[in-house]
Amino acid sequence: MGAAGSIDAPAQLAAVTRTVVFSNEEGQSRYSVILSQDHPLAARDLWPALSDAGRLAQWFAVVGGDLRAGGTYAIANNATGTIERCQAPLGFSVSWEYEGELSRVGVRLDAREDATTLRLEHVCDIDGEVYPEYGPGAIGIGWDLALLGLAQHLFQGASVPPETTGWIKDPAALEFMEGSSRAWADASIAAGSEEHHARMAQERCTTAYVGIG
Repeated sequence: MGAAGSIDAPAQLAAVTRTVVFSNEEGQSRYSVILSQDHPLAARDLWPALSDAGRLAQWFAVVGGDLRAGGTYAIANNATGTIERCQAPLGFSVSWEYEGELSRVGVRLDAREDATTLRLEHVCDIDGEVYPEYGPGAIGIGWDLALLGLAQHLFQGASVPPETTGWIKDPAALEFMEGSSRAWADASIAAGSEEHHARMAQERCTTAYVGIG
């Protein structure tokens, strides 16, 4: 089953909590984009979609490598890295190398009696050109698209990532990315960013993303 035609983009945007955190470690300024979403599943039922290569290809991307603690991975046409920690079904953390830039991604599953909260955090250095130009949405929109794909896979049987289908050219997809970009600017302002700069970065980020459609 494809994803186009069954995507409730506004509902997915509303289902995710977005946070931006600024930090400084040993003189290095960093920022984190954090996404949290509740799913009405036990952690053990959610875990395979996050850790099995066959499942990942159905909502995220083709991921090769040795998918265990200490192993390496490679995402098709995207990042490579090392799996630094993996504790099923609680979470994992990986190094994330893309176009010569090194960052880190962590996923955590917090189980409750009737649901599990998926928390994803991507920590990057502020140095360089990407953050000043585009703000946290440069990374955040991509992860919003990934969580949209996950929700479609889990609950509607989608077997391909939505951005690889015709949906990405639909006005609803552009609206989703625009909404995500705006939400990440909101989160950046809430974290202390100057509003004018955050909104300018939002505009540039939105323009960069909607162009992929």
